[in-house]
Amino acid sequence: MGNSNMSRHMSRSTNKPKPKSRRGGCLFLLFGLCLLGFSVWQGWKGWLPNQDYADTKLVVKQAITWNGEASGYGAKGSGEGLLIPLKAVQERIMPTAIYEERSKLVILTNQSHVAAVSTEGDKGWLDGDMKNWGIGAQVAGDQVYVPAKVLEELQVATFKEFADTGNIRITFPGDTIQIGKIKQEDKTNTIAMRYHPEKKAPIVRDLSADTAITIWSKQEDWVLIQDDGGRLGYVREDEVESLEKESTPKVEPLSPPQFVEEEIPVSLAWEAVYSRNPNPDSLPDMPGINVISPTWFSLQDNEGNVSSKADRRLIDWAKEEGKYVWALFSNSFEPERTTEALSSFERRDRSIRQLLAYAEQYKLDGINIDYENVNVEDRDNLTQFVRELTPLFHMKGLVVSIDVTAKSSSGRWSQFLDRKALGTAVDYMMVMAYDEHWAASPKSGSVSSLPWAKSAVARIIEEDNVPAHKMVLGMPLYTRIWSETSEAGETKVKSESVGMRSIKEWLEKYKLTPTFSEQEGQHYAEVTEKGVKQRVWIEDETSIKARIKMARELNLGGVAVWARALGDDDIWKIIHY
Repeated sequence: MGNSNMSRHMSRSTNKPKPKSRRGGCLFLLFGLCLLGFSVWQGWKGWLPNQDYADTKLVVKQAITWNGEASGYGAKGSGEGLLIPLKAVQERIMPTAIYEERSKLVILTNQSHVAAVSTEGDKGWLDGDMKNWGIGAQVAGDQVYVPAKVLEELQVATFKEFADTGNIRITFPGDTIQIGKIKQEDKTNTIAMRYHPEKKAPIVRDLSADTAITIWSKQEDWVLIQDDGGRLGYVREDEVESLEKESTPKVEPLSPPQFVEEEIPVSLAWEAVYSRNPNPDSLPDMPGINVISPTWFSLQDNEGNVSSKADRRLIDWAKEEGKYVWALFSNSFEPERTTEALSSFERRDRSIRQLLAYAEQYKLDGINIDYENVNVEDRDNLTQFVRELTPLFHMKGLVVSIDVTAKSSSGRWSQFLDRKALGTAVDYMMVMAYDEHWAASPKSGSVSSLPWAKSAVARIIEEDNVPAHKMVLGMPLYTRIWSETSEAGETKVKSESVGMRSIKEWLEKYKLTPTFSEQEGQHYAEVTEKGVKQRVWIEDETSIKARIKMARELNLGGVAVWARALGDDDIWKIIHY
């Protein structure tokens, strides 16, 4: 019984409520305050501008900028010895600039100038004459550098050097830039120029009040500026003040020849001169032809010398008839000779200077370049030759045209032609829209069916971006008489080229009346004699009229015919453009 009372007593004592502890509540309150403080700090920190500076380890030395952009290139030297990477020149200043390792020359061409700067001294060339530049180009490792002095003399760029950094700002002819300064009421404070247009971007540099700047563009309430060291960055719009504007004079390109400037439609006849020139007294009346292109000049040797068959009598006749003379210059269709003659600036320049001398001697109005059967590997050198020739001819008021074939897979007869680049360089591109079926073709067919001729021109306009007004449609005045025989079940084909008079005689011989082929857009006839089938797709007034109509519909610059001696008297009554 005693044990029972004791148990009850102990039970009451154990279940007695304890007083509440204050320790747990304090910890919870402290945790909440810490969390609140951290949140406030994070918010305050997020509101504060970034105080870190951009990493300068990766900054390009003597950094080049243009139009408010970092080019990614770095210059060398300073003052008269300032050098610009050729890659930078090619990207933005003179896209056609090249380094010719064989000649150790940097060659700079545009519509107005041809310049060459040596990497082995300060001698060079400018617009056909020897030139002492006072400084040479440089090769450093895999990088080629061009003297800024030369580029300024060519008036293609202006260079501003920033003394404390060596940075370079390039401006171009016709550029206008906005000059300004940093606006800061408290002259003792600075503002941060930032890497991006936001306050969290790292700092490029701290700028003090009145720092001279260039203002490039605006992005919301930020402006892109260039500081007095040539660095690019962003500041708030209300932190800058615009001052005056500076303009770089605009440079007018060399005026085109008068024929081109007046947009005279081309109606040209090639005069094929083989052993001797025609007697002008025997030439037909050609009222619709305004340009004669005699095949007078050709590549003579590997050194770039030019041979001539020019005849002043033909010049005098043309002038009396009111016709222009664009003498033809060919590569003699000799691929290896062409390779050598195009291989260096010196050899190309020799050809150009001799052609200019002939142009002066015979009072020519232009040149027609006819390079055919050329190695594909010489594609760039041919383009370079034309780029070096054109400005020098334009300085003399001479028209430059080049003959091109229809596009095909043939390397030596088509793919060696960079039609896009050539179309930029020349005044006219003469599309020889003939030999759809060539002399040794394994299949009989038209020399130039109307759909094929149209496609030949349209592809160059569309694929190579040659303007239609520069395109001249070349038309054939000859027909091929195809002879087909059957040998062991296989058709063998051979052909003979004849002019317009001869094809009329052939039709009369066999008493044939041609039928019109809608598909080819020309007349067709055939005859079989002694097991030989002869077939002709005839070049006559019908086919020529159709092509002239097509050329007008495409707004081409004109038409041309190969060759004058292959036409008959009647055809000259309809050829005009």
